[in-house]
Amino acid sequence: MGRNMLCGSFQYWRKLEKRLYFNELQQAEDDTWIGKRRDELSSLQTQLSNLRGRFEDHVERYDGEFEVLEDYGDSIRYGLIEIGGFVRHQKLSREQRESLAILEKANMAIHDGRQREPANTDPPRRRRTSTPTRASRSGKSKDERLGGES
Repeated sequence: MGRNMLCGSFQYWRKLEKRLYFNELQQAEDDTWIGKRRDELSSLQTQLSNLRGRFEDHVERYDGEFEVLEDYGDSIRYGLIEIGGFVRHQKLSREQRESLAILEKANMAIHDGRQREPANTDPPRRRRTSTPTRASRSGKSKDERLGGES
């Protein structure tokens, strides 16, 4: 019985040793995989921060340019609507913007009204009918005139 017990314990030990070996191997492979992913993640974070910085630079640059463009467009509209001419590089006050909006709404209302009612108040002309031809006065059908049977 002692020998069987020793033999069983030895076999159990070998199985346990094999399992431990594969567990350690799997742990080493997992550590390697996780290390690679960690390196890739830090690389992607660096790229993202660089991209974010470039994006913020572009936003700052174009934000100023769009503001100038918007002011320029407003000054042109103001000059054309309020003054009747062209005004360059003028920032509009709140009162000027309100006046501009009111005039544009009034102009659109007038335009819409003119689209519904034509400016021409003359009665429409009657379309002239075609004048009768000699062939139509003879009373013959088209087939008879062309030599066909009716």
